[in-house]
Amino acid sequence: EELCLEVEIPAERIQICTFSREKAGEIPKNQYTKWFDYDIIKSTVKIRHKEPGDYITIDRNGGTQSLKKYFINAKIPREDRDKIWLAADGSHILWIIGYRQNQAYQITDKTKRILEIEFNGGEEDGRDS
Repeated sequence: EELCLEVEIPAERIQICTFSREKAGEIPKNQYTKWFDYDIIKSTVKIRHKEPGDYITIDRNGGTQSLKKYFINAKIPREDRDKIWLAADGSHILWIIGYRQNQAYQITDKTKRILEIEFNGGEEDGRDS
C-alpha cells in the first residue's frame, strides 16, 4: 500500500511517500530524492532547521557526528547553516537536504517498507534563497 503526503513550506515543496519494498524497483540516484528504511524510524519524521543536539550517522559502522561538526567539516558557511532543511527522526538527522544522507537509515535487503522524501520536485537544493 502506497501513501503519499505533500507538504508545503513557504517557497518549498516536499513530497513524502511510504511504500513496500516490492513496489520500490531501483533506488533513485537523485540528490533531492532520498529513500530511507521506514521500519527503523523511531519517532515522527519532521522537516525542520537545525536544533541543539542534532547528529547524523556518517558510516555503516554506526559512527556519528554532531550536525555542527558536519557543517564545519563540509565548509558550509555559518550564515547558511540555519537555512538548510533537515529531515529528522528526533535529534537523529535522516538527511541534510542537498548534502548528506544518514548511513543508518539506508535501504537494505531486510527493508520491508520505504520512506521516500522528494524535495522541490527533486530539482532544487536544500537551501533557502
